[in-house]
Amino acid sequence: MGCNESKDVTTYPKKDTSPKKTVPGNSVAPQTSSKKTTGCPIKFTHFGDGGRCEPLMMIFAYGHIPYENEIINPKDWPAIKPKTKMGTLPIMTVGSEELVSSLAILTYLAGEADLKGATPEEQAACDSLVYSIEECRGADLFLNRFALLTKSMDEETRLAKAKEFTEGPLAKLSKHLEASITGSTWLLSKLTAADFWLYGTMKAMTDMFIPDAWSSMGPKVQKWRDNFRNIPEIKEYLDKQCAGSTAMSKDVMKLTYFDVRGRVEPYRMIFAHTGVPHEEERVKFDDWPAMKPTTPMGYLPVLRVGGSEITTSLAILKYIAKECGLDGRDEEATCDTIVYTIEDCRSAVFPTRFKIRSKTEDEETPSKVTEFVEKTLPPFLDYLERHMTGTKWLLKELSVADFWLYGTMEVIEDSAVPDIWSRVSPRLQAWKKDFEALPKVKDYCDSRPKNYTL
Repeated sequence: MGCNESKDVTTYPKKDTSPKKTVPGNSVAPQTSSKKTTGCPIKFTHFGDGGRCEPLMMIFAYGHIPYENEIINPKDWPAIKPKTKMGTLPIMTVGSEELVSSLAILTYLAGEADLKGATPEEQAACDSLVYSIEECRGADLFLNRFALLTKSMDEETRLAKAKEFTEGPLAKLSKHLEASITGSTWLLSKLTAADFWLYGTMKAMTDMFIPDAWSSMGPKVQKWRDNFRNIPEIKEYLDKQCAGSTAMSKDVMKLTYFDVRGRVEPYRMIFAHTGVPHEEERVKFDDWPAMKPTTPMGYLPVLRVGGSEITTSLAILKYIAKECGLDGRDEEATCDTIVYTIEDCRSAVFPTRFKIRSKTEDEETPSKVTEFVEKTLPPFLDYLERHMTGTKWLLKELSVADFWLYGTMEVIEDSAVPDIWSRVSPRLQAWKKDFEALPKVKDYCDSRPKNYTL
């Protein structure tokens, strides 16, 4: 359902409460539901942008709870806000009663969908987990997310805040969850509201603020995540949401960047390899000062799809990967981790690389290159060697990680470390040969001007 809708009514057939069996590797069947409904009509009012509503929407889907779905357009909110009890959304109306707190709505829906703990003690544990997750949410997660939604935060600030959040509240939550998980499939002995609240919180992070947030979680949570995603109703919900959010993909993607390699060459190679329809606007440096104020964040690249604009390099990469089927599939978390590790290496050398390419070196430039070659590059290459899961590619299948690595190594080679490929292992040498032999990638690279660098 899209944010442009003003109202729709979602109804589901009565949920089959007969016992279900777990199908390994396919889907995970949750416990038999003993859902009890009040029979009162439910109306759910929200902005339709995910956030706090995401886990609640998932419970509606999981519990097959009929409700009227009212999505408020943000531009209409100032006129509507004074008419609400607390001046906030979401609001859930049940009969004549209004619930105006996200956690109050969560508690009510948990009762409707049989998502409370099996015993009073387990319900207390469920509540404890929900409030621990909420404490992480409250640590500026949604303030940062709102700043990104309203385009009032630049990429440098996002990276700094994401690092601070990952090393603080998220690390604390991960440690707490690893120590608190008591179930073999779910967080507790049965599926509860805590499972939904955790997944919704993590989804809010990965959708915008910290795309690789899952990689910061421990092995128990990673296993739990896969189980949760395979609940049939959740899988269907996520698939429909993905289809809805990428409906704009029917529009041709338009990439805007300078006529250099820089950060976008991996995108261009992906476009060439997959043949996905796209347009490209290559900006001349002389034209940039006049164009800069017209861009969303004052920098490039920008990817425009329909009426939407994606403005950060890794967010663009993630979107293109999804559109082109190069997101790692069942190894998506590993793919994301490798991409962000490559980005750490890239970030360590790019300021120095830029000075070299723009001929603005200073007396510290040679020592910075040496430091990169001796201290940053070896552990990075060792990491890649240890985390390659494929016999030919970095993962079992060709993924966006391969494109991001090749593009990164290529721009480092043409400036800071010309002999970088001679420093990699035989296994990575073979990977490079296989990548360069991809027919359409080879054709693209051969067609580039010889002086096409930077």
